[in-house]
Formats: sequence, C-alpha cells, structure tokens
Amino acid sequence: MRRHCQMLVSIGGAARFKKRREKVENERHERRPRTSITGENSDRVGALIREKRRITVRELSGILNVSDGNVKTIIKQHLQYSKVCARWIQRLLTDEHKNTRLQ
Repeated sequence: MRRHCQMLVSIGGAARFKKRREKVENERHERRPRTSITGENSDRVGALIREKRRITVRELSGILNVSDGNVKTIIKQHLQYSKVCARWIQRLLTDEHKNTRLQ
C-alpha cells in the first residue's frame, strides 16, 4: 500500500486524493461518440483487406477518410488481424487453415 501511495504522489495523483477521493479508477463521464470506428467502416476495411492482402494502413485511411490510428484500431481490435510478411492475416486460424499450411 505504501508503494502505491508513493506512485500516486509521483505522478501527480496526490491532488485528487486531497479532495477526499478514494478510488484510483476514472469516474464515468460522457464521451464524444466515435464516428470513424463503426461497423460500416469495419466491414469496408475487412472487404478491402480480403480483396487486396498487401494494402497498407495509409491506403485504407485514404480510401475511408479515417485517421491511420483508427484504421489500425479497426484492424487489430475489431477484425483481429495481424500483419505477417506484409500481408494481413486472421489472428486465429481454423483447423482447415492449419492443415493447409502444413501441407
């Protein structure tokens, strides 16, 4: 507990606790709705990657008029793709894919 308190003081969290705050977690608050990370954009990114496996994040962001960071978020978190040898592939392979790769 002592180390935890020292860390809070060192990163500037002490001011919050002087105001009788007891929790370290962020409090819920209204956020601006995401307009670029949508189901429609996820579907479009997925279709474009399946159509051209060597497409770059920059090309995708240019086509969709979305920032590079949001395109990466869609690819990595929503579609669960990872990059291997300059091609986007699904992170989890099915048994059929595994057997095909072994042959």
